[in-house]
Amino acid sequence: MTEFKLPELGENIDQGDLVRLMIAPGKKVSEGEPVMELETDKAVVEVPSSVSGVVKDVRVKEGDKLKVGQVIFTVENGAGAKSKPAPPQPAVEQKAERVEAKSESARARTEPEAAPSSTERRTRSTDKPLTTGATEFRLPELGENIDQGDLVRLMIAPGAKVSEGQPVMELETDKAVVEVPSSVTGVVKEVKVKEGDKLQVGQIIFTLEGAVSQAAQRPKAAPIEHVSGQHGARLAFQAAIRAEGKTEE
Repeated sequence: MTEFKLPELGENIDQGDLVRLMIAPGKKVSEGEPVMELETDKAVVEVPSSVSGVVKDVRVKEGDKLKVGQVIFTVENGAGAKSKPAPPQPAVEQKAERVEAKSESARARTEPEAAPSSTERRTRSTDKPLTTGATEFRLPELGENIDQGDLVRLMIAPGAKVSEGQPVMELETDKAVVEVPSSVTGVVKEVKVKEGDKLQVGQIIFTLEGAVSQAAQRPKAAPIEHVSGQHGARLAFQAAIRAEGKTEE
């Protein structure tokens, strides 16, 4: 048989009035289970059991003034607590904590998420390139006073994937043979020119599916090293004259 005695209630609290008794003879009690409510001069507290077993004898009644260390009840087949039980927590404090927790939860549900700043909106809007259904690639400007050229070699075909900056054809103008880079990215849908055609600046060369429109300025065609015909020889002659510090007669 084990006795359950009123544990310490807190600093400078050595007694209290028994407001409610939660056990009776024959009832099974577990360690940590509240067994009574006690009113002190500071608060109403729930007192947990420090033993487990079946209640045999209850030695107090509601309304009694109890003192710390007083025997409250006894249990059969009782097992004493291995460690000192936590001091009883005031019931009023428990209620206050529950109310505060509910208030925090309500605020979390009602407070709207902060709207993104204008900088964040601009950043998000530029994170991904703008994708369109189909895009036309037109012959870009080739240089000053050059508005057309002959298509020498075509480097793309329907179904081929093209990236921005990738050379897509070689074009011969009256000044040089130039490689023309793509200004869009996507999959070639239709090629509207063929080798040998004379192309005009602004003419549609091919279309793409799932193309990505780039914000950067369209690249100009870059001349490659080789030139052809008499014009090439003349350019080489002029370069040699300039290197010697002379002028062409």
